[in-house]
Amino acid sequence: MDQESLQSVLEESGLSGYQADVFVSLLWLQEATVSELLDSCSVPQPRIYDILNKLDNEGYIETYEEESIRARIRDPSVIQNELTEQADRLESAAERIGSIWEEPPIGQHKISVFGDFDHVVDHAADRIQHAENSIQLSVDVRVYIDLIDELRRARADDVHIKLSIKESDAFRFDIEDVDRYFEETASEVKLRHSTAPFIVLIDGEDAYFGLRQSPVDSYGLMINDQAMSSMLYWFYQNALWENWETIHSDSTNRGASEYTEIRRCIRDVSDRLDGDETVSATVYGFDIRQDTQREIHGQITDVISPDDPSGTDGENDVFTGRATILLDAEGTEYSVGGFGAILEDIRATRIVLRTSSSTDG
Repeated sequence: MDQESLQSVLEESGLSGYQADVFVSLLWLQEATVSELLDSCSVPQPRIYDILNKLDNEGYIETYEEESIRARIRDPSVIQNELTEQADRLESAAERIGSIWEEPPIGQHKISVFGDFDHVVDHAADRIQHAENSIQLSVDVRVYIDLIDELRRARADDVHIKLSIKESDAFRFDIEDVDRYFEETASEVKLRHSTAPFIVLIDGEDAYFGLRQSPVDSYGLMINDQAMSSMLYWFYQNALWENWETIHSDSTNRGASEYTEIRRCIRDVSDRLDGDETVSATVYGFDIRQDTQREIHGQITDVISPDDPSGTDGENDVFTGRATILLDAEGTEYSVGGFGAILEDIRATRIVLRTSSSTDG
């Protein structure tokens, strides 16, 4: 970089044209008298002392008297550090511009397609950190390890996490001590023996889908659309969750039961309502008409669901027909639906139940 280019960079970093001129001249001269500086730069003689004082006050140079006033660079690392920090900010800004450009325009597109599996995993990891109520995900061991820090933070924030995971040939879980793998990262874990796509469903709002068939053949989707998210949700429930073995369940929340799937909640609530129990609930979700987040507390008064088909063993929920919980909250009745609900007042992403006998004092 020649002297003129260096001076231009210093001007871009915040020095005035005269300040940059004097600094670069002094950099080449090492130290100089005022007259020597005037000979090597273009600063007018009436301005030279003012420029030297400003550079001295900012810590770039120092002036001293030795028969005449002289100047020298105080410590080049001062301005070097400033330039490095500015370069880092510019690089970060450039990267951010690129990432924003790859995202869908706000309020226009609800589905983004990525040609890179790792890219959709990165987006899901960022969204997991901001989850508020529930996460459902399907991963293999490698991706689980990549997401473990984000899942740990979400679980620490009391987010309910359902994890469907497949072991790899290189890593097998110690089933006798399996809780240690998941006690800080998941509320409930099911072990799959079949390969499945990468799926993450967050707060009943955002969905992420990824498929990697080979190192050079992969893609991913980022979805903020109820219809598309509902399709992934039902696929997750039917193919990746209901029929697989539970290997971990968080039982620390005694006295309360948590649900992210309303049909399973209804099945359990029906049994309790048929008995002599009062069932209180906290529902986290969205007001369907106002499209705003809601949290309501109240007592479950009734449930609406199709009759269980004859011959079922109770292990699988019925996945068709209306599934609604009626909740009385301080005299106001709310109808609560699950993922994809459109008829009810509230679309629940998480339901926490507490029960007590009606004879309790």
